[in-house]
Amino acid sequence: MNTSMSSRSYAHMMAVTNRHLCDRDFLEQIEFLASTDIDAIILREKDMTPDEYEHLAKDVLMICHEHHKKCILHSFAEVAAKLHCENIHLPLPVLMELSEKDALEGFKHIGTSVHSVEAILARKHNLIMDLECFEKQTYLLVRVYVLWIEDGESLSAAEDECSI
Repeated sequence: MNTSMSSRSYAHMMAVTNRHLCDRDFLEQIEFLASTDIDAIILREKDMTPDEYEHLAKDVLMICHEHHKKCILHSFAEVAAKLHCENIHLPLPVLMELSEKDALEGFKHIGTSVHSVEAILARKHNLIMDLECFEKQTYLLVRVYVLWIEDGESLSAAEDECSI
């Protein structure tokens, strides 16, 4: 595996993990990522049990702290709260459900993913109203990319589809 990230700047970018795609020790890879100029690491290991995720998250949080990087836990809000991590990224339906139950107290930075422009537009008003009480709100509009299809062909980005 090529561990060189060249001289390109990765500031204002986040790394999103998938340990199944890592061909070296996962925590070694996290250490490497944290040593770059990326802004944050999203620990997106959704196939783990909460206990497995908690164990891994403790190590990743420590590495990120040592490198002054933001660590964003993904999907496991209870684990994030238990570990006093103020950053969470949730699938949109989970975010909506937890916001209705007031289960997001203690989080300062909350993110979500949507996979279509329609999903953004359908939930925009409720989502903004539900999240307006948080200390820091970040609204991130990204292009929707389809990265891979069954026959292995790469598809191009769906660009300029909406403005919010």
